[in-house]
Amino acid sequence: MTISTTRAGVIGFYILNAAFGYFAGTITDPSDQQTYLWGGRGAALFIAVALVLMGVKELSREELREELKGRPGEELWAAINTLLAWGSPVVAVWYFYKGDTWNGLTMLGYPAWLILLHVEALRRANKNRRNTPLRCKLFFYASLFSAGLSFIETVLLNPGPKLPGHGGYTVYPLICIISTIAAIGILAGCYGRLRD
Repeated sequence: MTISTTRAGVIGFYILNAAFGYFAGTITDPSDQQTYLWGGRGAALFIAVALVLMGVKELSREELREELKGRPGEELWAAINTLLAWGSPVVAVWYFYKGDTWNGLTMLGYPAWLILLHVEALRRANKNRRNTPLRCKLFFYASLFSAGLSFIETVLLNPGPKLPGHGGYTVYPLICIISTIAAIGILAGCYGRLRD
């Protein structure tokens, strides 16, 4: 199995996220524990995004397709990829139901990566035929801005007032979840109908 840069980014994110979560659990001081945990999560996210974006630029359109479907001789990767693509959103919903915002968003990271590869392959195939509608760009960047702002608000300041119902959700984590799902949905909706 070939580990491309973009594939290394998404795999590394989950490994680093789990490692920092484990080591943070061994720290007894709650304040130090949270600092270590969120510092590690931020580092894992930064490294993953950098590797994924660098890796996408390195790949040709055909290699992007192979990254999605598996290269020749990578039947195991193709099977795992399919399982994670469909299983991750289900696990994410379970985490959100339990009120665990970070792990829910983490589970959405894998299908978001696949959508990014799919969108980039379609963009390259259609770049001379059709421009991305302005409304798609506006809604996408607005969703990203909203997700980022609410995430920073949650981590650095406070999660906001608590909402009624199961899971104990507060305002800002809920905005972050909705905005992230909206950004993924906009990508899929704007590009999913395009064909080569």
